[in-house]
Amino acid sequence: RWPARPARSPSSGPPSSAMVPENAAADASDSAEDFLFGPGASALAEVSDDEDDEDDEQAPPRRIAEVSATRITPAEFEARYVRCGRPAVLTGCEAEAWWPGWLTLEYLAAQYGGARVGLDGAKAPTSSLGAFIGGLDAETRYCRNVHLGDVLSARDVARLAWPAPLGANALATTRAAVPDAWRHWFELFVLPRRCVGYPFLHVDACSTHAFSLQLRGVKRFTLFAPDDAPFLYARPPTYCRSALPDGAPYRVDLARWPQFAKARPVTVDLRPGSLLFLPRHWWHIARPAHHRARDDVGGGGPDDHGLTLGGNFVSPGATEAAFLDDWADFALMKDLAAGRHRAAAIWDH
Repeated sequence: RWPARPARSPSSGPPSSAMVPENAAADASDSAEDFLFGPGASALAEVSDDEDDEDDEQAPPRRIAEVSATRITPAEFEARYVRCGRPAVLTGCEAEAWWPGWLTLEYLAAQYGGARVGLDGAKAPTSSLGAFIGGLDAETRYCRNVHLGDVLSARDVARLAWPAPLGANALATTRAAVPDAWRHWFELFVLPRRCVGYPFLHVDACSTHAFSLQLRGVKRFTLFAPDDAPFLYARPPTYCRSALPDGAPYRVDLARWPQFAKARPVTVDLRPGSLLFLPRHWWHIARPAHHRARDDVGGGGPDDHGLTLGGNFVSPGATEAAFLDDWADFALMKDLAAGRHRAAAIWDH
């Protein structure tokens, strides 16, 4: 369990730090406050250089565990992380049989360059995948949340193996009438180094867990635990997206959004060969990480373009029951929204 936080006044400034994983899964070379709030600007949260001003009663730092993928069983991973809702970074994934080493930008461009994809979250196709990959050096748009079942051949979809430490995925056999893509949930994320990243702070719907497997480049995640939700300004009707301006939490006007000062972010730099497990109800946002160059498994340092394989899943048991409840609400809300659109169309006609 995360430690309880003391009461915090909005005037007390930003959280004292955004924490790094226990074994340096995040690089702490930059100050967390500079990253989260930006330097200067009197209307924004500012950083105090006076260490004597720190609150001695502040809750202990949150840390993200780092564990070797080759040294933990699915049962151990479920007991330590899934069941108790603790995020973790699995390292050394490239040594595992399920590692998709064949899935590269070069392979996608060569085999599926003609596939049409939406950019920056657009539902309608806006570019060919080949043109997008070929222009990455100048590209600022994000190719995200592309279900690979809509792009890859059946043969290549079958090559996508489930990350074994995550255990069973109840979505594969759920009785809920979920989209077929949810049962074999693999999404493509191609993040150009000049892109600002995911535009808004959010939490994944329907009590689903999430994973991000980094294949190339370095991706920086900012995470918020479920008990931070009251301070993140979730907006209706889904309450899965923050009302904070796009780009938050990197710069937040605390005069307008004072409750955000009480939230305690955690930053994780996900490197090639690593997998981030994010339990249900954890809020998150991601962008490229621009740090000093290193040699990484998938080729390309932190300033390289990012390639991520992501997805959502549900663990059997209590989490599955929570998913079924949330899915029923989600499906009802979609039906109501569709009904409103139909009614509006009839009225306009």
